[in-house]
Amino acid sequence: MKRGGAAIAAVAVLGIGLGIFALRHEPAPSLPVAGLAPPSRTERAKETAPAAGPLIGTKSAPPASPEQRAAARQSIEEAVTTYEQAAVKTIAAFLQDPDPDIRLAARDGLIQLGEQDAIPILRQAATRMSDAAEATACREAADYLELPSWSDTPEGQEALARIRARHGK
Repeated sequence: MKRGGAAIAAVAVLGIGLGIFALRHEPAPSLPVAGLAPPSRTERAKETAPAAGPLIGTKSAPPASPEQRAAARQSIEEAVTTYEQAAVKTIAAFLQDPDPDIRLAARDGLIQLGEQDAIPILRQAATRMSDAAEATACREAADYLELPSWSDTPEGQEALARIRARHGK
């Protein structure tokens, strides 16, 4: 009985040790969303590889003044409310601002705009961020924009068809 219990304990310890080793040496796979396959190791490496050029968010520049922040937010808001694809470039320029509040406003603006063109821009910006949390937020914003729209799902298509039928369209 004691021998059996010791063997079980040894197997449990070995299993936990292997699990910890795997966690340290293999990134956790992304969960598939809406039938999408998780990214491959190569794709994950591309997302995290540093890009050429200076890092964004280093302490070399002084923070923006309240007036500069307000002007940047206003420009971003105006670009978002155009609901045009061309606004992506206007907002994307603010992702390189030395002030983290302005970069946050730009990231949020790209999410609100919802254009697919923002996805590679956010991924590229993530590779140049000096702050790991900010880089992660850019990648998550890109992931969010990659999600299918509800109206593109079968449920959404059925609901839209019912609405059109009711309204004779």
